[in-house]
Amino acid sequence: YYTKLENADEILKEWEPYLEDDEYITENNWTMAQTKSSIRSEKNKDLPWDIWFKSVQPHMSQFLEGLDPQVPYSVHCDEMWMNTYRKNDYQEPHDHAFPGRGVSAIYVLDFPNEDEDPGGTLVFECPNFNTIRSSGMDRIFNRYNYQHITPPLEKGTLIFFPSWISHYVLPNKTDKRRATIAANFVIRQESKNE
Repeated sequence: YYTKLENADEILKEWEPYLEDDEYITENNWTMAQTKSSIRSEKNKDLPWDIWFKSVQPHMSQFLEGLDPQVPYSVHCDEMWMNTYRKNDYQEPHDHAFPGRGVSAIYVLDFPNEDEDPGGTLVFECPNFNTIRSSGMDRIFNRYNYQHITPPLEKGTLIFFPSWISHYVLPNKTDKRRATIAANFVIRQESKNE
């Protein structure tokens, strides 16, 4: 699922004070990457999540309903964090697969749009079907399209994808900041008695 949030400028304005504040962002949170992230910061919970989450919720519903649900389900946000990429920063190939996680999101807070290739390309790799099945998503939804894709990015881009899809970020080639929000969502099948 790929869209652009209409209130991207409003969201960035709310987040701007936190993007360079070392109290919220720490270095070297990932195994083989060079980026700053709030994922392990004690202050991650203090970031302005409300404005972003309220903007994302209608799109999450649209995305999941477009997958032709076969049974009732519920959605819970498991975790959210911010990443910032300066010149030459990148993210290694990884996925967000973990028991119970079904859907992840990437939202582009800020992106160095340039006339030439700014780098910072997001690349999705083809998933392993056994991993897909272990999440339970194949019992809830009828269809998925699996491709190796590099979606166009700009400020306000929102992407939902199955948590088991491997992805990575190529190095930022500019002196300008690339900043994203990432989140994981738990999708649970609801029993008929609930």
